[in-house]
Amino acid sequence: MSGDTAPLNLLDLRGSLRILRYRKGLFILLVTLVTLASGILAYVLPNVYRASTTILLDQRPIAEAYVGSVRITPDLEQRLRIFRILVMSESLLKKVITRLNLVPNTYDPVAVQEMITELRERISVRIKGTDSLQLSYEGGDPRQAMQITNELANFFLEDTLRFMEKGMEGTSEFLQQELAQTEQELDSQEHKILAFKGQYRDELPNKIVANQRALDRALGQLEGIERRVHDLKGRKDLTQKELAEYLGSGSSLQAQLEARGDQLKALQARYKTNHPAVMLLVREIQELRSKVEGERRDGSNPPSREVKDTLGQEEIPQHPMARILNRQIQEYELEQGALTREKAQLLQKVEQLATRVAQATVREKELIRLTRGYDVLQERFQALMNKNLDAQLSMKLEELQREEKFQVLDPASLPVIPIRPHRWLIVAAGLVMALVVGFGGVFLTEITDQTIRTSDDLTRSVHLPLLASIPRFGSVPPQKPKATNSKNFKGEEGHSPKPNGRPIDPTIVMYGDPSSILAEQYRHLRTSVKLLTRGETGKIFVVTSALPEEGKSVSVANLALTMALEKDQNVLLVDAELRRASIHKLLGLKIRPGLADVLSGACHPDSAFQAGPVDRLTVLTAGDVLTNPADLFTPGALVGFFSKMRGQFTTILLDSPPILPVTDTCLLAPYTDGILLVVRAGVAGRHSFTEIWQRLGNAQVLGIVFNAVEPLLLKHRYDYYSYCNRDGSGAIEA
Repeated sequence: MSGDTAPLNLLDLRGSLRILRYRKGLFILLVTLVTLASGILAYVLPNVYRASTTILLDQRPIAEAYVGSVRITPDLEQRLRIFRILVMSESLLKKVITRLNLVPNTYDPVAVQEMITELRERISVRIKGTDSLQLSYEGGDPRQAMQITNELANFFLEDTLRFMEKGMEGTSEFLQQELAQTEQELDSQEHKILAFKGQYRDELPNKIVANQRALDRALGQLEGIERRVHDLKGRKDLTQKELAEYLGSGSSLQAQLEARGDQLKALQARYKTNHPAVMLLVREIQELRSKVEGERRDGSNPPSREVKDTLGQEEIPQHPMARILNRQIQEYELEQGALTREKAQLLQKVEQLATRVAQATVREKELIRLTRGYDVLQERFQALMNKNLDAQLSMKLEELQREEKFQVLDPASLPVIPIRPHRWLIVAAGLVMALVVGFGGVFLTEITDQTIRTSDDLTRSVHLPLLASIPRFGSVPPQKPKATNSKNFKGEEGHSPKPNGRPIDPTIVMYGDPSSILAEQYRHLRTSVKLLTRGETGKIFVVTSALPEEGKSVSVANLALTMALEKDQNVLLVDAELRRASIHKLLGLKIRPGLADVLSGACHPDSAFQAGPVDRLTVLTAGDVLTNPADLFTPGALVGFFSKMRGQFTTILLDSPPILPVTDTCLLAPYTDGILLVVRAGVAGRHSFTEIWQRLGNAQVLGIVFNAVEPLLLKHRYDYYSYCNRDGSGAIEA
């Protein structure tokens, strides 16, 4: 039975207008509150006045040819930024506070600081063009605003000139300090380079060629010495061999000559003929040849080894040739020692030269690093020299030409018209905001509202037929006919009769105003119920609601009258609301005897029936009001009672208690043909249907009677109220 809730379509213009008209009270309230708040705000906001003064900066530029690229004062844009900072400075603001006595006790640091903060919030500095700035102050007192602005301008001019003078002096002093420091660093770097060159003079890059040549020469000399040592060693060995052979074997001079010849061939293969060793060996060979020729002439031989061993070496006179060989061996040893000492010196020199050549690259890198630092310092020193000269020249020119002159172009005057608040603008904005809040509040309430107010809400909440939409009583004007000639009513001219002196309630529109929109909707409800019965008689319908005060009793009473107006109908209206009976009040009848008396067996139903306001309508009121009527709704009593009623009446309508508070309807529903559920617009919520279905169980809900609907929320209007004549004739005929 229940269904999903679909979102509300606020883009539907007609639907939105209906919602707006329905919730016009909320809309008017929100708009009124916001508009009133904006009006109060516009009224209570204090006036704010602005006093302004314009300070002109007369710019007379110095030619760049005189001062170069160095300026000891910043450019104009930067100066104007500095001026803004100066205006907001604490020292300047304290002067203004003291001059104008803005703080009673200037020795109170808290009060002074608070006033400084307030002044900074109210002061504004705006750059105008390229040569002026506007100084403004905003405050509630126009005279005080003018005074503060003028004092700010005066103190600003004084502090600015003083600041510029300090800036020029500071720039020049800074350049001189940097120049002196750079000169010291340059001297220190020069000393480092000189010390480095003195310490590594033989390893510097410019000595690498000379060192390499000296190394090559030393290596050549070393190679020559090694060859000479090798030759001397060979000659010494050969001479020692000759001496041994001469002394041991007594070989002839001819053998020595042959040995010297072989030795000469070996030396000539290695050296030139003018080599000292070759020349010496040639002389020895010549001497040996002369000796060999002499021995041949004399026929003498040297003593043998056995003779020398017998006589002893000292006793044997040494032969001249042996002395010559010993002397040669000694000479070879002396020359070999000299060459060894020379070789050691050359090796030390080669090692030293090789180290110099190897360290040349390292020394070159170190020298480049020192030189680079020196060059950088030298360039920096030269640049500082130029800047210092330019700064001195610039200071002199600025002192002579007075490059900048400040003038108060427009002193602050007394403001007359406040700059804010813009009261009409606030009111207009408040009105717009009020409309936005009003519309937003209405539609937000509509979106979040879970109550059922329109037929669309109802159809989105439950999948049950909508039998009728009954407008709220009093929401439409009455449409009483001028006269009635109906014989069905007991009164005349539409006036209700008063059985037992009790009038019929005005909500019974089918009796009091049968031509109204409400009466027409009850006729629509009657048609829907007839379609449900499909022409069958003896049907019993329970008319109930989820909660109290939803209009079920009024609805069932009007439905009973509407159905009784049809021919061939015999309608019984039963007040089964034994806790809070109301049918007898609505129709002006007696409450006793009634249903409670019939079910308890106190009386017969026929004796409890009362005639209704129209023909073919019988009413069974509640009878004695009971605290627990569920005790009477026993199956036996209900079955017997309903069986008799089915055979006696064509339609039986029961006014049953609400479903959710009590269980009476749940006890009655199983013995009836269905339930007509009355839902009051704006009372029942979407969540309540789930509990209704759980309470009713298998009972059949035939449809919904949507009651107390606002006419503005209906999808259609009822301009053509009925099919009767305008004079009212036939208005009550079915």
